[in-house]
Amino acid sequence: MSLSESETRLEELEKRWMGKLGRELTPREKFYLAFAESCSPPNQPLPARAPAEQDIAQMEALAREEQERIKQHVRPTAEKFKRQSKLMH
Repeated sequence: MSLSESETRLEELEKRWMGKLGRELTPREKFYLAFAESCSPPNQPLPARAPAEQDIAQMEALAREEQERIKQHVRPTAEKFKRQSKLMH
């Protein structure tokens, strides 16, 4: 799937949800819609329901866990450079 096809599909999904909700999507809703679209198989449409609060909470928890793992991975290197910087000054 090319980038232009992906953008078109996302725009179509946004229009569909704006029609269902009767309003513009918030930036947060657009983010989660794009996230869900990126995780779905290329030729399979997303379910025609909005993510529930529980779904959003679950995605946020997963994102926080992933962010914490990244921080734990980066922290030793940052500490090493901080120590080296103090020694040089």
